[in-house]
Amino acid sequence: MKKIEKKVNHTIYSSKTFDLYFKDKNIAVFDIETTGLYPKNDQVILTGILTLFSGEPVTSLQYFANNIGDEKAVLKNTIKLLSRADLIITYNGASFDIPFIKERAKHHNISTEGIKAIHLDLYNLVKYHSDIKELIGSLRQKNLEFYMGLSKSRDDEISGGESVKLYERYIRTHEDELERQILLHNSDDILQLSKLIPVIEKTNFHKYMSGIGFFAGEYMIKKVDLTKDGLNIVSSHLSKSFDYISFPTEASPYTVMASSSTGEIDIMIMADSSVKKSLFIDADKLLANSSIREIKKYPAYESGYLILKNSGNINFLEMNILAMEFMKNLAID
Repeated sequence: MKKIEKKVNHTIYSSKTFDLYFKDKNIAVFDIETTGLYPKNDQVILTGILTLFSGEPVTSLQYFANNIGDEKAVLKNTIKLLSRADLIITYNGASFDIPFIKERAKHHNISTEGIKAIHLDLYNLVKYHSDIKELIGSLRQKNLEFYMGLSKSRDDEISGGESVKLYERYIRTHEDELERQILLHNSDDILQLSKLIPVIEKTNFHKYMSGIGFFAGEYMIKKVDLTKDGLNIVSSHLSKSFDYISFPTEASPYTVMASSSTGEIDIMIMADSSVKKSLFIDADKLLANSSIREIKKYPAYESGYLILKNSGNINFLEMNILAMEFMKNLAID
């Protein structure tokens, strides 16, 4: 296996929207190259990770199977690095890169349990939470790069399919030029992908985040969902799991059910629905004063109440903020 490490002159993306969820978190932009589409029969030949880790220089790391039989070493190094990440960013990685890595790791008896990061798949975000596909047609990464004005930032001129063919030739000849082209395609993919992060501002990002999760103090929120009765939060503790159950009281108007076997904490906060097609929560009663000061910044806060749904329209931003502030202050004895 060959490791290629380079420091990259790259500014980590920052915006009010993105920083709300991921400020000061370790971010890994991730892409893989394989011999085909089917992990039961095909192999990982190259992984690329752009590390945007807090307090560290931006670094491009590639693990390349430059010989037959190197896949296990590639996987071990990749999984070790991804285990340091709080957020993994991919493009179509939910359907391909992450399942492929896990299947191949299983084949080699390598554990992937250390990978606990939230996964932001920009392909899924754009496809399901924006109108961009209607504007550009195919959502190939290079098409999205063109839409975002990034085409001139890319140096490689090959596709993923061409990379596979080049690798087949490389294994026979070990020509330096073939290796250069394969590595360049992958390194450009991760660097360009990191430059695509601003596309979140053109999507319904807060709705997407309610489904993939985010951090809140000592907890990782996995999902926030609005039901007919109130707000459901599914989360886990970052360092431990435990068994716990509590039921609503006047002082604590919510249900908490935690299981050490699953590691999950399921919380239900009841909401008032006295106004037709609306749901709102008494935030002043539910949250600490410090959290109320934060909640007051948002337009859906009115007279001590946070409006989660109004006339059928869900306020995903405020819903997520409420979940975040609630979990930050959740004390379970």
